[in-house]
Amino acid sequence: MWENRCKVAISGVGYSDISRSAEVPLAAHALQAVVGAVADSGLEMADIDGLATYPELPATGHAIVDGISVVSVNCMMTMLKLPNLSWHVQVDTVNIGGAVQQAINALLAGVCKYAVVWRAMHNPRGTYQNLPGAYAQGPAQFTAPYGFGGPGQGMAVAYARWLERHNQDREKMATLAVTQRKHAQKNPRAYFYGTRLTREDYLSSRMIAYPFCLYDCDIPVQGAVAIVLTTAERARDLKPQPAYVADSVRIISRN
Repeated sequence: MWENRCKVAISGVGYSDISRSAEVPLAAHALQAVVGAVADSGLEMADIDGLATYPELPATGHAIVDGISVVSVNCMMTMLKLPNLSWHVQVDTVNIGGAVQQAINALLAGVCKYAVVWRAMHNPRGTYQNLPGAYAQGPAQFTAPYGFGGPGQGMAVAYARWLERHNQDREKMATLAVTQRKHAQKNPRAYFYGTRLTREDYLSSRMIAYPFCLYDCDIPVQGAVAIVLTTAERARDLKPQPAYVADSVRIISRN
């Protein structure tokens, strides 16, 4: 068992508006989520002394513009102007879970007291995934000529091998997508809130990259979510009931 189990807690959650496309820049969504998370925790913005994010643009083949298609730590620092900021980081791997892990480590090490972690997702206009042009450089030279235009194609190959090796079929895959949609019905902010998914819907949907169909893939949206992390001891004195971190990225109850 992790020696730091339940020593760190989530004390606030904030959301921006979420839509397929947006007229406002991504920085506005990220700021809305961060401000909401801090308010949910009962803290003042001046209490926040840690920032962390994973800013990577989920789509490929599009320009990376800070504040428009990504929201970096530097962008957030400029918007918030935190007077007591003592720690910040942005990670380039492991997705947003890596930023959460870094914030947990910073809190346990005592380098900050209240850390905000956010993920801002941009949905560019036009094609979501673009294949490289006439030239494929670096690692892409081994994948792009075979039609690998994004993470889905690469993961599909590995997933097909897993199904074959374990003698499974796509009926088994339906369980994950249907269960995730079921859980989404508990969150009024979820994009598919109020829209259920059946196994029949899953199995009859169009194929994207075998064995992945439409419902195995994320829906491209624009929006942001943020959380406030602090030590369990400090969280007990804040407004909401905290959700404790059971291990490096797993959350247990908010009570």
